[in-house]
Amino acid sequence: MTALRVRDVISPRNRIAVVLGLGCGLRQGEVFGLSHADIDYEKGVLHVRRQVQSLNGKLYFALPKGAKTRTVDMPPSVAEEVKRHIGTFPPVEVELPWGRPGADRPRRKFAPLLTTRFGNAIAVNTWNTCTWKPALAKAGVIEPRHEGAKAWQWEAAPRDGFHVLRHTCASVMLEAGGVRGDPGARARAFLADRHAELLRSLHAGSGSQGAHRHRRSPGERERVTCPWKLPRFSPGLVGVGRAWSHGPTRSADSQGVAPYSLGKC
Repeated sequence: MTALRVRDVISPRNRIAVVLGLGCGLRQGEVFGLSHADIDYEKGVLHVRRQVQSLNGKLYFALPKGAKTRTVDMPPSVAEEVKRHIGTFPPVEVELPWGRPGADRPRRKFAPLLTTRFGNAIAVNTWNTCTWKPALAKAGVIEPRHEGAKAWQWEAAPRDGFHVLRHTCASVMLEAGGVRGDPGARARAFLADRHAELLRSLHAGSGSQGAHRHRRSPGERERVTCPWKLPRFSPGLVGVGRAWSHGPTRSADSQGVAPYSLGKC
């Protein structure tokens, strides 16, 4: 499948980013902010406590989206990848401002799983240009750079950003019946609005003709997914479907929705 090809062609140091996005549904900044201290192998979970963000080219640590920390399931296959990564690329401590850049800001130290080969925090724009897009091209997802183009001159690929791994993870979750992360959350909350429509469209194979509309409950506003916004990653089986079998199975609620999910996209 396409997502697995990207995982396999990206550089060994950066492979863990794809694994965490695809297997645990982490956002890109959360992957870059995840520390080895956030991993609980015994319980099979990751504690998402921070992300790396950039403002005017300056990096800083911040709380995850919505200023909310959360705990998500870590499939055994992901746990093995994490252990392998740490053994090959031992985490190093990084110090950055907290909350926003600035000399007056408090600074905090963490040891992210993924840093540059120089031991620095990952800058998302640089990573997307120098690591993500070359991997997409190598996997055949996007066109290679034109001859004579500079290293940063890639065609725009908004449909194939790192975030599509989170959508793929959610798709597998729904097929598997939910996971154990985020107590009290609902799959429909994570897949709200266009995200829910995107996955419905992918499963229905409706990305080729027109916009896909879904049934609306009374009072619900109409929602539409434009087919040209659908990612080219395969949303189907990605080799992690059994990932959530290591814990007790949770039953669906009265509306048929699994009681745990990734949280809002």
